[in-house]
Amino acid sequence: MKTLHDLLGMPLMTVQEGLRLGTLKGLEFAAADGRVRYLHFVGAETRADGVLPWASVRSVGTDAITVDSVSSVLEAVPPSKQPGEVTADVHDRPVITEGGTHLGKVTDYDINEVTGRIERYRVATGGFVGRLTHSEIAFPHDAVRAFGQDAVIVADDVNPAPGAEKSK
Repeated sequence: MKTLHDLLGMPLMTVQEGLRLGTLKGLEFAAADGRVRYLHFVGAETRADGVLPWASVRSVGTDAITVDSVSSVLEAVPPSKQPGEVTADVHDRPVITEGGTHLGKVTDYDINEVTGRIERYRVATGGFVGRLTHSEIAFPHDAVRAFGQDAVIVADDVNPAPGAEKSK
């Protein structure tokens, strides 16, 4: 399992041509199932920036992300048939429970590099001091109720109450 921060900046290499497309700068995922759908990259040297469908990813290695071919590159994410179907990076978005409790802000997420599924979201609690002291909670994608423009809404049982599991 890798975090988004582990992946950002990794080179994208094609298996068929042996070309370096560029470096990963972000991703988009399906809000419904938490699976990564597209990778955004900054083009290397004279290459343009682009987008790759997750389906073209062969492997997420320790040093590079390999993809099938340069022919997999898209100029942009195709238009979605359903609004809100694909969500861009939710880093720094506030997390609020259905009951209205502000938990903190998303700082990272754990991605299964084989399936492309976001397994866990990490949220800094306690504001600025919490970020400095790495006070955080983590919750699975199944706890997410909505990805709004202004906040991520989660189930009420996602709670930083005493005794809740903290992670670093």
